[in-house]
Amino acid sequence: MPPLLTCASRVELCLWRHTIDIIDDLPTLGNAANTTALAPTAPAAPVVLVLCTANICRSPMAEHLLRAEFGRRGIAATVHSSGFMSEGKSASAEGVELLAKRGIDASTHTSRATTAEMLAAADLVLAMTAEHVRNATLVNAPTFDRIFLLKELSVAVAAHPRAPGESLPRYLQGVLPDRSRADYLGVRPTLDVDDPYGRRMKAYKATLAELDEHLVRLVDGVWGSQAASLGAVAAPPVSPLLSPH
Repeated sequence: MPPLLTCASRVELCLWRHTIDIIDDLPTLGNAANTTALAPTAPAAPVVLVLCTANICRSPMAEHLLRAEFGRRGIAATVHSSGFMSEGKSASAEGVELLAKRGIDASTHTSRATTAEMLAAADLVLAMTAEHVRNATLVNAPTFDRIFLLKELSVAVAAHPRAPGESLPRYLQGVLPDRSRADYLGVRPTLDVDDPYGRRMKAYKATLAELDEHLVRLVDGVWGSQAASLGAVAAPPVSPLLSPH
């Protein structure tokens, strides 16, 4: 028997009764009379926002791993992260140490609080737990259609990878078509990424490995065919709003 909804959960669910914005496709270039072949062009570099509770353990590790994976494949993208607590905190020493062993420097990271503007500017938002999906949706309800649990999305894209030339907004709308806000009430143990905060290094290593597995699977499913068909492109400049710390 599913757990009863608390008063707080009912309030959250009511607040989520907003209409999700539908992102229209870009207008088709040319017309029937124009038979000149158009050279393929690279899609706009995606902006990916990664969320966790305090933006000091899971999301900084995921941010830096994902940025490195994009860079390794020559995929232009902006990746940043945020949380839902105080700002200005350094990343966990354990996470910084583990990333450094992979040649990734996260020593200058400082935590940020998630804003409606950050969510609106992101093409894809990756949350570590169902709670983070709920919190982000309350901050900016119309962005729910592009806020996903990392593990949930990585499994879905592995089964249904993005087609070459398919726009990212359209793909994200269809990859998990039956999900709803109510799916994220409570906890989802099999889909939440465990929080290593305050635990031994072994827990951080397990979380890093889990993040690595699902981020690689995510990039394979969402950007693998795009990179193969269009080739590598240079990374774009980063705006102040999206500047990673």
